[in-house]
Amino acid sequence: MTNYYSIHGLVSVQSDIDLSIPTQFSTDAVADPDITVTVEPLPVDVPRHAKKQRDGYAVWKHDDALVIDYEVLNLKLLVGGLDGSVRISCTEQFAKRRMNHVGVLVKLALQLKLIDQGYCFIHAGCIATEDSAIVIPALGSTGKTYTTLSLVDGNTRFYLSDDLALIGRDGSVYSYPTSANTGPYVLENKAVPEFESNARISDRLAAVPVVSLLYELFPWLYPSKRIEPPQRVIKETASLGAVCLITNGTQNDAAPISSDEATRRTLIQHFDTHGLFQNFALNYYSYLFDYDLTARTTELRSILSTAFTEAQCYELRSNDLQQYPELIKQICTDL
Repeated sequence: MTNYYSIHGLVSVQSDIDLSIPTQFSTDAVADPDITVTVEPLPVDVPRHAKKQRDGYAVWKHDDALVIDYEVLNLKLLVGGLDGSVRISCTEQFAKRRMNHVGVLVKLALQLKLIDQGYCFIHAGCIATEDSAIVIPALGSTGKTYTTLSLVDGNTRFYLSDDLALIGRDGSVYSYPTSANTGPYVLENKAVPEFESNARISDRLAAVPVVSLLYELFPWLYPSKRIEPPQRVIKETASLGAVCLITNGTQNDAAPISSDEATRRTLIQHFDTHGLFQNFALNYYSYLFDYDLTARTTELRSILSTAFTEAQCYELRSNDLQQYPELIKQICTDL
C-alpha cells in the first residue's frame, strides 16, 4: 500500500512502507512528491572490484544514485536526488531487516528538504498560548516530554510537539505531533487525562542510581506509556515567543540568555539526537556526489539564529523536574 504525506504543505512524501510521520499529515496522492520511498528488487550491480568495501557492505555510484549492498540476503539500498526529488529505494529484505535504518534516512531527508524551504526541525517540546509558541529544547531524557505534557490544558496552552519542533526562518512554529513517551515518571494533568501517567513504582526506582544502571539490561523496570496527543489540544501554528532551554542548577529560576547562546545550545542538543551526519548512507552520498551536507548544517544554524532573534530566550536553572512547568508558566504570563 502506498502512503502519501504533506507536512504543512512544505514537503510531500510518497512511501511504500509505513513511516513514523504523524498520521495527521496523511493526504491523497501527490503528483510530484519531494521524497519517494519504494520497495523494489533493485537488480543493479557492478563487478566486485568496482565496489568500495567497508564494514560488511559494498558501496558504488550508479548513475546519479548511491547503492549500498550487503551482498548477502539481497540487502540493497539506493539513494539519489538529494538536490531535487529524493529517491530512496530498497529491497524487501532490506526493508524487513533494516527498517530502522530506512526510517532514520527518511527523517534526515525530510530535514534536508525543510532546510531547502527555509525551515528546520529542532529536538524540542513546544506549546502554544493564544498568541505565542514556547519552544522547550533539552538533551534527551532530561524532562522535555514531562514539561510539555504537564503544561498543555487545551484552553490557554496548546500542544505543538513533544520531540520535533518545526520552525521557520520568520519565527513561525508548526505542529508535529508524534506519539509521546512519558518515561518512568508520575505525570498529572487533570485538564488532559490522556497525558497522565501513574508510574509510581518506576518513578521511585528511577531515583535509585543502582537500579538506573540496570535499565539497559532490564527495560521492564521503567515501563513507559505511549501517548497520542488528542486532536482537541493541538494547535497547528503559532509565532515564536520564547525559547526555554532545560539546563541544570539549584536556583530554580528562569534566567535570560542571549539568542546566540540559545541557538548554540539548541543546535548541540538537536545534533545529539537528530544530527545530519548520523546515517552512513547519507554521509557516503555527500562524500561521493556534489552534495554539501556541511552547508546544510550551516543553513540550519542560520534559520534557527534568525528565528530566535526576536524571541525571549531563557535557561531553566533547576534540577527539579516538577519546577520546569512552573517556571514556564511564569514566562507564559509575560508573553
